[in-house]
Amino acid sequence: MHKDDPSKERFCHRRKANPFKRGLAVFIAVAMLPASLAILSGCETNTGIEPWQATAEELEIAGSVAGRNPLIVGCWIPPRPHQMTTEEEADQRMKAVMESGINMVSTHHNDLADMDFIHRLIKSSAKYGIDVIIELNGDLSDNGIQFNLGVVRETMDYENIIGYNLFDEPLEGHREGLVKEYGLVKELVPDKIVMINLLPNYGPLDAMAPTVSKGLTTYQTYVDNFAEISDVLSFDFYPYQAGGEQIAFGSFLSNCSDFVLASRKYDRPIWGFLQCCSWSGMLLPEEGGLRLIAHAHLLFQVKTYQYFLYAQPDEPGPDSYFNGMVRWNGKKTETYYRVQKTNEEIANFGNRVLSYDLSGIYTEKLTKEHKDRVDKSLRVSRGSKFKSIESDYDYEFIAGVFKPRSDEANVKDGYVNDIADEAVYVINFSRMNRSSVTVKFNGVQEYTVWGPDGIESMGAASEVNLYLLEGDARFIEFKTFKD
Repeated sequence: MHKDDPSKERFCHRRKANPFKRGLAVFIAVAMLPASLAILSGCETNTGIEPWQATAEELEIAGSVAGRNPLIVGCWIPPRPHQMTTEEEADQRMKAVMESGINMVSTHHNDLADMDFIHRLIKSSAKYGIDVIIELNGDLSDNGIQFNLGVVRETMDYENIIGYNLFDEPLEGHREGLVKEYGLVKELVPDKIVMINLLPNYGPLDAMAPTVSKGLTTYQTYVDNFAEISDVLSFDFYPYQAGGEQIAFGSFLSNCSDFVLASRKYDRPIWGFLQCCSWSGMLLPEEGGLRLIAHAHLLFQVKTYQYFLYAQPDEPGPDSYFNGMVRWNGKKTETYYRVQKTNEEIANFGNRVLSYDLSGIYTEKLTKEHKDRVDKSLRVSRGSKFKSIESDYDYEFIAGVFKPRSDEANVKDGYVNDIADEAVYVINFSRMNRSSVTVKFNGVQEYTVWGPDGIESMGAASEVNLYLLEGDARFIEFKTFKD
C-alpha cells in the first residue's frame, strides 16, 4: 500500500492482484469484525438482507459468469503512410495499434490523397479486428461532395468500415452543405455510421450559432443544429490546458451535460475524444489525468471514445508540436504505454456501465463551481439504494447513478442484460491526489464492485470503503453474481 494511504488504519480486504496492475483498492465494511457488525445493525433502513462477504473462490466464479460489454476504443490519426508502404509494414503497425487496446481508427481527410494507403490500412486493420472510420474531405462544394461520394463507393463494401466522418468541428456556415452531404452519403450506406464531430463549448460561439434558439444556450443551439444530420453526437473536449485546468474542468462538466440532454432529445449515442498528447498550450496528461477523463466520459454516457492522437502527423520541425502515441519515426512513446495501461484497466470493469442509462449525477462532493456546471436537471442527491459518499479528505468526487436500459435496447446494441436495478459509478475527481472514500447504501444491500482488476469485492453491506488512486473509479452494481 502507498505509504501515504489515508486509510492505512482501516481494515483492508484484498484480493490478490496481477502484479502488472496496481494493488487492489477496495475496502469492505462487513461482518468480519465486531465493530463492523455494530455499524450494520444500526443502519436506518431495514432491508431484511443479512450481511456477508464473498470468498476468493466466489469472486473467481463471479468473474467467470458476469457478462462483459464491448467498447469501441478509437484513435484519430492512425500510423502514417510512410510507415505503411507495404502490406508487411501495415500489418506490423496495425498489430501495435491492436496491442495498445485500440480497436477502431479514424483517418484524416488529407489521407484521401493516397487511396492505396487507405486500402492497405483497411485490409491490415481487418486482420486485427480493428474497425475504420473514414474522414471525408471538408470541401462541401458540389465537386467536393461528388469526390467524397466516390470515396464512399470505393470503400463501403469493406466489412470493417463502420462509418464516415463528414466534417471535423463545423461552424454554422457549413451546415447547409452538410445537410446535403449527409443525405447523399446516407443513401449509399444506410447501415453505416454517418457522423460529424462537433466543437467543444470553448470554440468560437458566435460563428458556431449566430442565432440562439429560445430556451437554449448558444452551445446547446449549436449542438441542436447539427444533431439530426449526424448518427452519433460526437465532440472533442480537451481539459488539460496550460494554466487553466480548473476552469477547463468546469467547462467539461457543462459540455458533457449538454450532450447528455441532446442525446435524450434526439436519441443519439454520444461519442467523445480523450486528450492523450500535448500540443501548443495544452498539457500532456499524466496517468491519473488520462484515467480520470476516460472514466468521466463513460460516466456521462459516452458509448465510444477516441484518443487524440495516435501517430505524430507531421515530420519533426518548428511547426510540428503534436506528441502522439507513436512518433514520426515509428517509435512508441511513453504515451503509448500510458494509453495501453488505461485501456486494460477500463476493460477490466467489463464496460458494465454501457448496459445502464444515467439517472443523474451525484454532485454533493464537487466544489460549488463544478457542481453548478452540471445541468440542474441532471443532479441527484441519492439513489434508491445508493445513499451518499463520505470522505475525511478535502478532495472532489463525482458519481453517476444508473438505472437499467431496456432488454431490447441492450440486445440491439450487443450489451449484456444480467444487470441490477441500480448502479453507481464513483470517480476520484482529482488527477493529482489519492484518497479513500466511503460509499453508503440505504441499508444493507447486495453489491458487486468492479475495478481495474475486474470484480474486486462482492457481498452484502451497508457501505463500502474504497481507496482510489488519482482519477481512479469503481463501478458498483447492486446485485451479486453466482454460478
